[in-house]
Amino acid sequence: MRIAIIADTHNLLRPGVIRAASCAELILHAGDICHPDILETLQNIAPLHTVRGNNDRGAWADALPTSLSLTLEGIHFLMVHDLKGGHTLPTSSPAVVISGHSHKLQLQKNQDLWFLNPGAAGPRRFKLPASMAIVEIAQGQPHFHFLHLD
Repeated sequence: MRIAIIADTHNLLRPGVIRAASCAELILHAGDICHPDILETLQNIAPLHTVRGNNDRGAWADALPTSLSLTLEGIHFLMVHDLKGGHTLPTSSPAVVISGHSHKLQLQKNQDLWFLNPGAAGPRRFKLPASMAIVEIAQGQPHFHFLHLD
């Protein structure tokens, strides 16, 4: 299974995101979408799961969850926008905790718990590159790839 993971699009859907997502079976968006048109475009590419970010406002955003838990091919995923929310972390393994908010691409592992921030796929901030992640699940394990976007 191939999953495109993005965050912090801030109302900008880059062509590189569309290209990468079109090769995925699922898209996960970790919030700060800022306009519902972004969700509509992504839903036309592949099935989409998303959480609300701190900049998502309005009735469309109120309908989004603040956290999402799902299991894909035996791997537990927890997605939130900001890790500082006191969220209960997965106890099953392997597991992947996805967050956005900081705009910093990060991958850290603590035993069988991965912490992934795909960076910001939208406008650049803090002189950080625009980025996203691809997670491929093979033989019950996640494999991470990162894309710097144009």
